[in-house]
Amino acid sequence: MTQTDYAVAPGEVLFDELLARCAERCGLPQETVEAVVCGNQPVTEDIAEALERGLGIRACLWLNLERNYQRDKREAEGAP
Repeated sequence: MTQTDYAVAPGEVLFDELLARCAERCGLPQETVEAVVCGNQPVTEDIAEALERGLGIRACLWLNLERNYQRDKREAEGAP
């Protein structure tokens, strides 16, 4: 048995697997899905449509969630 100087949590492996499967089902690059999940990429119309095709959750829901998130984020930052 070999020893390593790092440990990998099962959740990391699961996260990577879920990202890969979601990306494949939706026809999106895994990097895009990860960026959306981590809040680094807004949900655009194209992404929302791909999520609808792959997950069966309507694009309008994704777009409304994104719009509301951006509004709430602006308000929290004190912007009008």
